Amino acid sequence: MKITGRVISLKNDFVKIKYIRNSACFHCKSKDSCVDSERKEEEIEFKIDNSEDFKVGDNVNIIQTVDINPVILILIMYGIPVLFMVVSAMIGQNIFKVSEIVLALIIILSLFPSFFICKFLEKWISGKDYIKYKIENVEVEII
Repeated sequence: MKITGRVISLKNDFVKIKYIRNSACFHCKSKDSCVDSERKEEEIEFKIDNSEDFKVGDNVNIIQTVDINPVILILIMYGIPVLFMVVSAMIGQNIFKVSEIVLALIIILSLFPSFFICKFLEKWISGKDYIKYKIENVEVEII
Protein backbone atom coordinates (compact mmCIF):
# COMPACT_ATOMS: atom_id res chain seq x y z
CA MET A 1 0.00 0.00 0.00
CA LYS A 2 1.29 3.46 -0.89
CA ILE A 3 -0.12 6.71 0.46
CA THR A 4 0.99 10.21 -0.52
CA GLY A 5 0.86 12.92 2.13
CA ARG A 6 2.46 16.10 3.43
CA VAL A 7 4.68 16.55 6.50
CA ILE A 8 2.91 18.88 8.93
CA SER A 9 5.22 18.67 11.95
CA LEU A 10 8.55 17.32 13.13
CA LYS A 11 9.29 16.78 16.82
CA ASN A 12 12.44 14.95 17.91
CA ASP A 13 12.28 11.58 16.11
CA PHE A 14 8.58 11.85 15.20
CA VAL A 15 7.08 13.05 11.94
CA LYS A 16 3.37 13.84 11.57
CA ILE A 17 1.92 13.43 8.09
CA LYS A 18 -1.46 14.58 6.77
CA TYR A 19 -2.95 12.50 3.97
CA ILE A 20 -6.24 11.87 2.18
CA ARG A 21 -7.84 8.51 2.95
CA ASN A 22 -10.18 7.25 0.26
CA SER A 23 -12.78 4.57 0.76
CA ALA A 24 -12.41 1.35 -1.22
CA CYS A 25 -15.06 2.46 -3.73
CA PHE A 26 -13.63 5.97 -4.23
CA HIS A 27 -12.54 5.15 -7.80
CA CYS A 28 -16.01 3.89 -8.79
CA LYS A 29 -17.85 5.80 -11.51
CA SER A 30 -21.00 5.96 -9.34
CA LYS A 31 -19.24 7.42 -6.28
CA ASP A 32 -21.13 10.74 -6.48
CA SER A 33 -24.51 9.05 -6.13
CA CYS A 34 -23.38 6.52 -3.51
CA VAL A 35 -23.48 7.21 0.23
CA ASP A 36 -20.70 4.71 0.95
CA SER A 37 -18.03 6.59 -0.98
CA GLU A 38 -16.05 8.85 1.30
CA ARG A 39 -12.83 10.76 1.36
CA LYS A 40 -11.33 11.95 4.64
CA GLU A 41 -8.27 13.90 5.60
CA GLU A 42 -6.33 12.13 8.34
CA GLU A 43 -3.07 12.47 10.22
CA ILE A 44 -0.59 9.78 11.14
CA GLU A 45 2.55 9.96 13.24
CA PHE A 46 5.69 7.87 12.80
CA LYS A 47 8.87 7.45 14.80
CA ILE A 48 11.74 7.73 12.33
CA ASP A 49 15.52 7.58 12.52
CA ASN A 50 16.30 10.09 9.78
CA SER A 51 14.22 13.14 10.72
CA GLU A 52 16.84 15.46 9.21
CA ASP A 53 15.83 14.18 5.74
CA PHE A 54 12.39 15.80 6.06
CA LYS A 55 11.06 19.30 6.64
CA VAL A 56 7.56 20.68 7.20
CA GLY A 57 5.71 20.96 3.89
CA ASP A 58 7.53 18.08 2.16
CA ASN A 59 5.44 15.72 0.07
CA VAL A 60 6.15 12.13 1.08
CA ASN A 61 5.11 8.61 0.21
CA ILE A 62 4.25 6.20 3.01
CA ILE A 63 4.89 2.66 1.81
CA GLN A 64 3.47 -0.21 3.86
CA THR A 65 4.78 -3.75 3.47
CA VAL A 66 3.29 -6.84 5.09
CA ASP A 67 5.60 -9.79 5.69
CA ILE A 68 2.88 -12.33 6.48
CA ASN A 69 0.59 -13.98 3.96
CA PRO A 70 -3.00 -12.69 4.38
CA VAL A 71 -4.32 -16.18 3.55
CA ILE A 72 -2.70 -17.46 6.76
CA LEU A 73 -4.48 -14.76 8.76
CA ILE A 74 -7.81 -15.61 7.15
CA LEU A 75 -7.33 -19.31 7.85
CA ILE A 76 -6.55 -18.58 11.49
CA MET A 77 -9.46 -16.22 12.11
CA TYR A 78 -12.08 -18.26 10.26
CA GLY A 79 -10.61 -21.75 10.45
CA ILE A 80 -10.27 -22.01 14.23
CA PRO A 81 -13.96 -21.27 15.00
CA VAL A 82 -15.14 -23.60 12.24
CA LEU A 83 -12.81 -26.33 13.48
CA PHE A 84 -14.12 -25.92 17.04
CA MET A 85 -17.73 -26.09 15.83
CA VAL A 86 -17.15 -29.22 13.72
CA VAL A 87 -15.21 -31.04 16.44
CA SER A 88 -17.78 -30.16 19.12
CA ALA A 89 -20.61 -31.34 16.83
CA MET A 90 -18.84 -34.65 16.16
CA ILE A 91 -18.11 -35.21 19.85
CA GLY A 92 -21.64 -34.25 20.92
CA GLN A 93 -23.34 -36.40 18.32
CA ASN A 94 -21.09 -39.47 18.16
CA ILE A 95 -19.78 -39.83 21.72
CA PHE A 96 -22.45 -38.31 23.96
CA LYS A 97 -25.46 -38.92 21.64
CA VAL A 98 -27.20 -35.67 22.65
CA SER A 99 -30.39 -34.25 21.11
CA GLU A 100 -30.25 -31.67 18.32
CA ILE A 101 -31.12 -28.74 20.60
CA VAL A 102 -28.35 -29.64 23.06
CA LEU A 103 -26.00 -30.19 20.12
CA ALA A 104 -26.78 -26.70 18.77
CA LEU A 105 -26.08 -25.26 22.24
CA ILE A 106 -22.77 -27.13 22.44
CA ILE A 107 -21.76 -25.82 19.00
CA ILE A 108 -22.57 -22.23 20.01
CA LEU A 109 -20.68 -22.61 23.31
CA SER A 110 -17.67 -23.97 21.44
CA LEU A 111 -17.26 -20.55 19.83
CA PHE A 112 -16.23 -18.99 23.16
CA PRO A 113 -12.89 -20.80 23.56
CA SER A 114 -12.15 -20.30 19.85
CA PHE A 115 -12.79 -16.57 20.29
CA PHE A 116 -10.22 -16.37 23.10
CA ILE A 117 -7.69 -18.37 21.08
CA CYS A 118 -8.17 -16.03 18.09
CA LYS A 119 -7.77 -12.96 20.34
CA PHE A 120 -4.56 -14.42 21.79
CA LEU A 121 -3.22 -15.11 18.29
CA GLU A 122 -4.21 -11.61 17.14
CA LYS A 123 -2.23 -10.03 19.99
CA TRP A 124 0.69 -12.36 19.34
CA ILE A 125 0.76 -11.57 15.59
CA SER A 126 0.33 -7.82 16.10
CA GLY A 127 3.23 -7.87 18.58
CA LYS A 128 5.52 -9.18 15.86
CA ASP A 129 7.14 -6.92 13.31
CA TYR A 130 5.15 -8.15 10.30
CA ILE A 131 3.98 -4.71 9.15
CA LYS A 132 6.67 -2.22 8.19
CA TYR A 133 6.48 1.38 6.99
CA LYS A 134 8.93 3.31 4.88
CA ILE A 135 8.69 7.07 4.36
CA GLU A 136 10.37 8.65 1.36
CA ASN A 137 10.40 12.13 -0.16
CA VAL A 138 8.44 12.70 -3.34
CA GLU A 139 10.23 14.74 -5.95
CA VAL A 140 7.78 17.24 -7.45
CA GLU A 141 8.68 18.55 -10.88
CA ILE A 142 7.72 22.12 -11.72
CA ILE A 143 6.79 22.48 -15.37
